[in-house]
Amino acid sequence: MEISKKSVGNVIRTVRKRRSHTIEELAYLSGLHSTHIGKIERGEISPSVENLDKIVSVLNLNLVEFFKMISPNSETLDVTNVMIQKRIDSMNLEEKEMLLQFLELYHSH
Repeated sequence: MEISKKSVGNVIRTVRKRRSHTIEELAYLSGLHSTHIGKIERGEISPSVENLDKIVSVLNLNLVEFFKMISPNSETLDVTNVMIQKRIDSMNLEEKEMLLQFLELYHSH
């Protein structure tokens, strides 16, 4: 599967916004320039692996999680599923059971 620059940029932008970061904050925290981040988000340039790792680290992801967010259909993103899975993975058993009860209750109505 070939991954487009646009898909990489879309995932970065989507996660950045969900994390309530501005481009300037992401740039500062990753040690990159804001114009560089902007070009990556617009799909104008591809980040190096090193820079991509810096960016996704600031967004509280690793590279594996990041690439899971890019679906085989490069026009769609799987950001929500990966973020939900990451959150569930961090829960203890009791929290997972409470979540399951909530979801069962929610879907029964």
